[in-house]
Amino acid sequence: MTEPDNFSRMLEDLEVPQVGDLRHREFLRRSILSARRSAALTIWYLLVPAYILLCAVMKAAFMREPHLFAVFDGVVRELGRSPLGETLPTLLLLGLPLGAVLLNLAVLVRACYVPDNAEWRTVVRRRPVNLLILLLGLLASGLYVVYLLFRA
Repeated sequence: MTEPDNFSRMLEDLEVPQVGDLRHREFLRRSILSARRSAALTIWYLLVPAYILLCAVMKAAFMREPHLFAVFDGVVRELGRSPLGETLPTLLLLGLPLGAVLLNLAVLVRACYVPDNAEWRTVVRRRPVNLLILLLGLLASGLYVVYLLFRA
């Protein structure tokens, strides 16, 4: 038998490797789906405070109020007249943006335990939309904290 015949017979006898159940597919699918859901949820968490801030800006512009701070204070006091009292403005203007920040941190930072090495592995992802939402949430909650500090 010649060398090329031996080689071709060897190639014919090779078996195609079978790929079993891949666990990383499930892990990736879950993380992609949760990232999409949390991004949509955090956008809503930021739209509510943005709507309230936009209402205050529009009221200041159309009523020709010189001080946006006074108009915003009036809007917050109107929200405070609800049955929940002062809890509602704090929940809407501080709680929702901080919730958006926490959800986006959970999407951006992934930590898993590796039992073989007995260590925690942390992965920080670069997702521009989630980073933007994170920064907007910090900005919205920071503005309300500044308002609370100067209101007193």
